[in-house]
Amino acid sequence: MKNNKSKDYIHLLTPWIKDSQQYLHTFPDRPELMCYGAGYNSWGVQTNQKALSAFAVAALDPDSDFESYGLARHEVLEQAKAMLRFSLQSHIEGDYSCADGEKWGHTWISALGVERMMHGVDILIPHLTTEDLALLRKVLVSEADWLLENYIIGAGLLAESGKNKPESNIWNGAILSRVATMYPDTPNAKAYKEKATHFFINGISIESDETNETVYDGIMVKDALRGANFFDSFALDHHGYMNLGYMIICLSNIAMLHFFYKKHNEKPPEALYHNAKGLWTLARSMTYEDGRLNRIGGDTRIRYSYCQDYALPAWLLAEDMFDEDCSMLESGWLDILSTETVYNGDGSFLSARCAGLKKKSPLYYTRLESDRGNALSMMALWHRQFDLSGKNPAVNKNSWYSSYHGAYMQKGEKRMASFVWRSAEPSQGQCAPI
Repeated sequence: MKNNKSKDYIHLLTPWIKDSQQYLHTFPDRPELMCYGAGYNSWGVQTNQKALSAFAVAALDPDSDFESYGLARHEVLEQAKAMLRFSLQSHIEGDYSCADGEKWGHTWISALGVERMMHGVDILIPHLTTEDLALLRKVLVSEADWLLENYIIGAGLLAESGKNKPESNIWNGAILSRVATMYPDTPNAKAYKEKATHFFINGISIESDETNETVYDGIMVKDALRGANFFDSFALDHHGYMNLGYMIICLSNIAMLHFFYKKHNEKPPEALYHNAKGLWTLARSMTYEDGRLNRIGGDTRIRYSYCQDYALPAWLLAEDMFDEDCSMLESGWLDILSTETVYNGDGSFLSARCAGLKKKSPLYYTRLESDRGNALSMMALWHRQFDLSGKNPAVNKNSWYSSYHGAYMQKGEKRMASFVWRSAEPSQGQCAPI
């Protein structure tokens, strides 16, 4: 083990897996399959994929104390494998379906759940059968081929354009790059890598990229550019407002592929980090020292859930790639997570403050729970695999302005003040201690 931080995450994951047993479902006609959550297409598929990664990481971590919760390690491992088999068999390439009778795959968002589960799948591989491995390859190659042959890359500054796609361009490029690396004998491997570079250039793309002559793996930025997704200020107009949360999602998907390549001692694609440092610097400036995102543009999601959860892998990316010390953010957010989990009293992450949602929409509730389990499992695994500790203090912006959003932020020694006209609930101002 590289350090002891992985234990903190495992100690949160283990009771969550116990609580999650109530959301596991088996299929009488296919006893080898199991799913977490509703098992429906789209969000249900991703919910199961995120959960299986958490089950896999915890099952294979020596610090998981399953016995204290009436579970057995081998049982949790079998559950992770059964959940993966359900995900593979309910794909277009499989011989089963989702719980709603549909099959999943071949969409702009199919790769998201896949990317989020792959750290868990990677460590499950030695425990899978020949048939499992063959279907895993078939599913991944099928998704990559569809993106290669059918998906037209787009980008745009404004949400209204329907082309603002920074995060999906990154995760779609990531699965192409990952599949090319996992299966280099695939006929389209070279083409996957080339299109992945185009996706990455159009991920954190900014206005000035129109004249950017930087070359990544033989491809010049300005030649591959489909449009800017970010303003030159790194402001992001996503879901129709200045959206810090999706800035973080972009960084988190970069982190997932970054640590895949680090684990396998291979060179990542050069374009993966295109404009990532500039985006990180702004995102860090909008983060409190205890890890909470200061969403100056507001949010349309449940507070401190989805995007906040995926700040965790973004912090480890910053530590490993930019040598920036994020330990205070990590420890502060862990304290908040632990406090809420203890308050819930059942091992869940959100059951107290989301009690109404749990009754009204179990599909969405389990989606949020699996987001947190997924992010925690990444941290547990990567801290165990690598020695991750940045040395440099954060590069914080003392002030920041976005003319399009009418957004201004100023940070002093003791407070952060901001006002944003184009926000989730326009307009939004705040003045908060730091």
